[in-house]
Amino acid sequence: MGGSMSSPQLEIVSKERGFRVHRVEPGSPGDVAGLSSVLDYIVVANGVRLDHDDGTFVMMVQEHKGTEMRICVFNTHTLCSRETTLVPSDG
Repeated sequence: MGGSMSSPQLEIVSKERGFRVHRVEPGSPGDVAGLSSVLDYIVVANGVRLDHDDGTFVMMVQEHKGTEMRICVFNTHTLCSRETTLVPSDG
């Protein structure tokens, strides 16, 4: 009863790749950007698809400290993508 996903939904989730948001601290850049712990994956940053863990995203975050990054986030609960702005910081 509503607890399992149908095949089309599983297919969509399995095709999305990116960086899973594990924890969002209150007041953090992720909180300000509206990110949701566990459910959200950052799949695109500044127009770059994040489908490989090759260090690109980590470098982008380092290079954009204090400046805006446009990110696309996929939510595994709603199965929807949305765009938001993230401003990385040291703290």
